[in-house]
Amino acid sequence: MSDLQIALIAIGALIILAVLILNWWQERRFHRQVQSQFGDLKNDALLPESATQTRPDNEAHDDGLISDGDDDLSDLEDGVYGIGDAQDADNFTINVAVKIDAEDAPAFDTLTVSADSEEPQPSQAIEEILPTASMEKVSVGLPAMLVSKIDTTALLYLAKESTMLTLKESSQGLFDGLDKPFFIHALDKNQVWQVFNDDNAETHQPILRVACSLQLADRGGAVSRSTLSRFQLALTELALKINADIEWQDMDSIQLQASELDEFCIAVDKTVGFHLSHGENGAFSAAKLSQLAEAQGLVANDAGCLQAFNPQSTKPSFIIFNTENQLTASNAASDTLIKSVIFQLDIPRVDECALAFKQMVKVAKSLAVDLNANLLDANNRILNDQQIEQIFQQLDSIQGAMRLRAIEPGSEAALRLFS
Repeated sequence: MSDLQIALIAIGALIILAVLILNWWQERRFHRQVQSQFGDLKNDALLPESATQTRPDNEAHDDGLISDGDDDLSDLEDGVYGIGDAQDADNFTINVAVKIDAEDAPAFDTLTVSADSEEPQPSQAIEEILPTASMEKVSVGLPAMLVSKIDTTALLYLAKESTMLTLKESSQGLFDGLDKPFFIHALDKNQVWQVFNDDNAETHQPILRVACSLQLADRGGAVSRSTLSRFQLALTELALKINADIEWQDMDSIQLQASELDEFCIAVDKTVGFHLSHGENGAFSAAKLSQLAEAQGLVANDAGCLQAFNPQSTKPSFIIFNTENQLTASNAASDTLIKSVIFQLDIPRVDECALAFKQMVKVAKSLAVDLNANLLDANNRILNDQQIEQIFQQLDSIQGAMRLRAIEPGSEAALRLFS
């Protein structure tokens, strides 16, 4: 082997070694950037500055009944979520997502925030995440649809002005696979947040900042650690593509917030229901029931049930459906006989749910008279005025508790959370 060949082999080995060292250094630098992005922040622009106490593991949502004896029925702060009856605790029922007994129910003040609590302030941004300097971080608030109690939001501060089209190309496929709702907003040159969707994704509209939000819980439970990790990875890749700094909270605090929110949702996620039945008297005509219900202002919804609406907000209220899995409205034009129907009200999804319950009782009593039927609970026991009043007190307490949480029943936030 000549000296030239030996020299060429040595040079080739040095080049390969240099490439390996360069790749190792770049990977190590990237990991340091990711750690600096997500490892130090303790506050989120949408979360309270102080973390709440640790919550137990999320409970599975299942059906159950709530009832108790002589407790104060209008005060949820005592930790009592059941409703009792002085004569018989089974004389009425509330169908709920989870059964909560008074003796082991969590204290309600641990599930709510005080009415005079201050609004959370945006946390300080990370100064050095990417090698370029971002534009001035002027406070312009956050998108109006986001709620600090149910969403976690990461702010991406762009180093220079970009466009909606660039944001679309950069975010393509990054957030696929998330099992909780997420939203992307872009701040335009007029300091107005625009929701990022198909209507504006193709435009060259200038944007200065991006907000990426993930919902912390829904009726499927709290957001999981794996979903948060996927969301974090997507944020990292997006920030690198659009050359932006990230402001976000650490995942442990976010997961704690999500677990506490889910526990609160379980406590207030209740559905009120009772029966209208002929009992031993036989059955009544589906056509006559529909005619009487429509005279009370109810209409058939897409599922075929009879749907009531809030007369002031025109939002959906309670529904009436057949207990034999025959949709009431679909049988309206026939001679079908019905033995029993259910009146049902989904508390957190109905605005002014206490008033909606009063309307439901009024309609049910009117139909009971016209059809010669009785109002019964799930155990086929007569529902009297005293028991109905106790249910109303419970509804009023739940409605107040949700408002203390800044989650108005029937609002867009409540519909997202209880979906």
